[in-house]
Amino acid sequence: MRDAQKLVVVSQCGDTLLRMPCAIGFATDRHDALTFTIQKIKHTRRWVHEEEAPKDKPGFLRKQTEGAYNTHCIKLKEKTSGRTVLLHGTYLNTQLTPDNQSGCIMVRAAEMERLTRLLSKKSLVVMPATDASALGESDSSLSPTPEQRYLDSLLAQRGNHIVDTTLQHYGYDRMMLDLRLLQRRFPNLLHVELPDTTEQGRPLSVVRFGSPNAKYRVLIQAAMHAREYLTSQLAMFMLEHYAAGYDSLSFCSHSYRQTFDSVAITLLPMVNPDGVEIAQRGAEGTRTDEARRWVQSVVDGGVSHTKIKSNANGVDINRNFACGFGRKTEAEGRKSFFYYEGPQPYSEVESRFMMAVARACAPAAFLNLHSSGNLIYWGAQGVLPAVNERALEMAKLCSALNGYRTVGPEAQTPCGSWADEVMPLFRRPSVTIEVGTRNPVPVAEIHDIFQRNKFVWVAICQWIADMK
Repeated sequence: MRDAQKLVVVSQCGDTLLRMPCAIGFATDRHDALTFTIQKIKHTRRWVHEEEAPKDKPGFLRKQTEGAYNTHCIKLKEKTSGRTVLLHGTYLNTQLTPDNQSGCIMVRAAEMERLTRLLSKKSLVVMPATDASALGESDSSLSPTPEQRYLDSLLAQRGNHIVDTTLQHYGYDRMMLDLRLLQRRFPNLLHVELPDTTEQGRPLSVVRFGSPNAKYRVLIQAAMHAREYLTSQLAMFMLEHYAAGYDSLSFCSHSYRQTFDSVAITLLPMVNPDGVEIAQRGAEGTRTDEARRWVQSVVDGGVSHTKIKSNANGVDINRNFACGFGRKTEAEGRKSFFYYEGPQPYSEVESRFMMAVARACAPAAFLNLHSSGNLIYWGAQGVLPAVNERALEMAKLCSALNGYRTVGPEAQTPCGSWADEVMPLFRRPSVTIEVGTRNPVPVAEIHDIFQRNKFVWVAICQWIADMK
């Protein structure tokens, strides 16, 4: 992760135990003082749902439910003393090699204080290292780790193309593996962060593409709606296209490097992974008994799991924002495969995650990938005219490239959607591109969709650079 510190974990006597270098680090047993394993465990999590209390009772009514899901626990054991430290995924995000014995550790800077306190209880301390000299040798001298060798072998098998555009079901696990492969192949162009986790225990990913010193950013999100998972596959395919052509391809006499060095991309490639897994696999895509029973009950009632738009809580993320919240009530106020806005604005991890990313990167524009219809929505009601004018310009730019018709805000009643929320809040343009002919979009359509839209990202970035 880009904002993570370079770390050296040492014991009180000063012996180096574990090194976690810079953005994504791989565990190395430098002095044979520490064993490093990643164990798969069953974790019980308690969810707390808040509902508005009756008028005669102050505060909130709290209902508690429990669910269990498989997660990973990192076990650090010092051989000399036998001390053991368990680091749960709350503190660290992990990715495993097939043998489940080694992997990469990513520590968010915001988690460092808690991690330090946890380790200190085990007579260990965390010390930041300013450079590789803290270990007595440079990064270049490190031999490939099992994780790196595994990724390199997959890259050799994939050849020139990492993202498989022949898969009808492009799921969460495949996307996460592709992110690791893309970062391995293009380490200087994209950085992957996992700042939050869904209710079902799946880390939510953020991809930073382009120069970290870019003055402006465009925030792009895909697969907010579960059944629209082809947008995630499309976004990953486009990301690979731009990374592969960074120094060799151009648009309107500007190289990709020139453009993305000025205006970079922040990509949320799969906003709703829990929902995507349900849309593709039904109840088998859930990780808790509660979610599994709910999905099965809806399916038993005659609704196909392939139609779901919501997350695993039955909430439509694109109805869960504050502006216009609750104005559309197609779901009759209860969890549903479609349109239920949730008990209150930002009740869902996914909506809070999106807003946190937006606030952190302060985007100059928002691009939303949805399906279907082959059309472009632009603007929002209740927004400053100048902001809607820029949204219209952005929509016309996209339409000139992909040939989709545009639809303005007069046809869009505020309903707690992402565009309803961010346009008045950030005073920046937002455009939603709806791709494909139906949902789920047949994968046979992806190449035509890509050819129509492959220059959209770079064109928007150039447009922003020229306007600023």
